Amino acid sequence: MENNIKEMLQRLAAPFPESAVKWRAALSGINGKGDAYVLAVPYIDARAIQDRLDQVVGAENWMAEYRQGANNGTMCKLSLRINGQFVSKEDGADISEIEPIKGGISNSFRRAAVVWGIGRYLYKLNQMYGTVTDNGLYKGSAKDRTNGQWLNFRWNPPKLPPFAIPEPNLKVLNGEKAVAAQKEPTKPAVRTASAPVAPIKSEITMADVPASLRDLFAELQISDAKALDLLKRKAYNYSEVERILQGIRVDSVAAGA
Repeated sequence: MENNIKEMLQRLAAPFPESAVKWRAALSGINGKGDAYVLAVPYIDARAIQDRLDQVVGAENWMAEYRQGANNGTMCKLSLRINGQFVSKEDGADISEIEPIKGGISNSFRRAAVVWGIGRYLYKLNQMYGTVTDNGLYKGSAKDRTNGQWLNFRWNPPKLPPFAIPEPNLKVLNGEKAVAAQKEPTKPAVRTASAPVAPIKSEITMADVPASLRDLFAELQISDAKALDLLKRKAYNYSEVERILQGIRVDSVAAGA
């Protein structure tokens, strides 16, 4: 019985095909050479997660329930039937700036799925940047600070490392075979300078914040006091704060279009 549960969890946590992995721009800008750059973040959309649940545990053996969380966010309780009883895990998401209701439900569902292991491997990826190209799959925009003009561009997502790609001969979506134990990426002995980690200090000042994030605060006309308060509330998770600000920036650009 324990082996069956372990096998089910392995199949839920198995990597998705690259075609099922979606990407969004967490942060974009123009470098000193005038070239656009984009920090890309992968995710699995709700439909792919629903398909994974249907194929691994059966459509009749899982359910998702939603309730309002703190700050008008959404909490999702994802329950799977195990040994005849539903076992639940939950997580939540803040209100989305774009499509607040639908976005909040989808985001909370994805996060609850991660608690069950679905798509969790994507959180093990290092910071990755997209490739800006004329024929890119995704659209992006960034403000050139030298002239104040917005630059529209297209970009392609980065390549996933081997551990984040299903084995070619392993059918992980149709329940024919349990996925083998996945190899995690080798952790570097020393974190690279590009990783957005808060400095270890008793007090954080704006001078400690990455330049790209300071520029984004300035662009959105957010005072240093409010910026530091937001960073503190987000436990100085620079990547998370960048995603929030980027969403606000994109929304403000759309509103002014």
